[in-house]
Amino acid sequence: MANFHDLRQLTQLIGKRIEGSDRDNVIADFELRDELEATHSETTDDATVPDRRNGSAASTDAPADSIYGTRPQYYRVENRYWQHVNLLGEFWVLEFGYRPAADALKKATDELEALKKRDYGIDFDVTSLNPWELDEDHEIIGVYGHYADEEQAIQDARRMLLAHAIGSDELRAGTGWDLDCVLLVYGMHWYTIRTHRSGIIDVRVNEDTLLASETYGTTVFELAEEFRDSRSLNITDVAAPIVAKVVEAWLRREAATAMLDQARLSLRVRMEGLDRIQQHPDIPEVNLSDLARKLHTDRPNLYRLLPSKAAPRRRRAT
Repeated sequence: MANFHDLRQLTQLIGKRIEGSDRDNVIADFELRDELEATHSETTDDATVPDRRNGSAASTDAPADSIYGTRPQYYRVENRYWQHVNLLGEFWVLEFGYRPAADALKKATDELEALKKRDYGIDFDVTSLNPWELDEDHEIIGVYGHYADEEQAIQDARRMLLAHAIGSDELRAGTGWDLDCVLLVYGMHWYTIRTHRSGIIDVRVNEDTLLASETYGTTVFELAEEFRDSRSLNITDVAAPIVAKVVEAWLRREAATAMLDQARLSLRVRMEGLDRIQQHPDIPEVNLSDLARKLHTDRPNLYRLLPSKAAPRRRRAT
């Protein structure tokens, strides 16, 4: 993975860290609002009231795969969570820290073992679970304020996400030119982060891994399109026009490679899932010949993706 530490210059916060009684008052107001919203969601059928603890916020204008719509309110990567909020007309950014609850690992292990005994085809253990798939405790570890408007708070939450992502093992892909970059980060959801040399940060969110790679690739394609104009490179070299062509080609290759690699992996995983399901006696077998015909491919191309039907590899003679 390339080094994106130069992007840290884009993570300087606009807001100020709030301490003392002011911090306590913001936290109290936030917890009261959360309590009121939780009560409201229990007494109405309004599915758009967000539960910011389990990632179930919804938006009527959201894409089919997005739980946030076009303006995410919160992000989580590993044990950190950032959210911008409007409390009584003032804008704040809250940073949360998470840790496993007492006996969380034992509880999850026992539940997985019970499912395995029921033959649900589970072939992983508790170490494969994400932190948010365990019982957790959390606390607010940072409060930031003094924002002139909501956009400033939104950008600071994204700066915190970017700062954490740069040094995280969950940074799965990244490319770009100078400070105009696209990063793909895995957290509670998939985050495609688009940085701009102006300091603005855009974030697109997906739940599905395959669609996340598409979002990442599409965003990189959009960046490559910008650099068709050599003036976008912000260089004065006489070779700028040919440099722009190289940059464009490089970015398009990076985007296509990321999308192809994930598509191959997702296809293999989904075919393996289909294979496991079809081992169950009560589930009718999928007609692979018909599936291949409708996909305009040869039957062996699908067969080799099914572990139960793939021919065993021959060992080389020694």
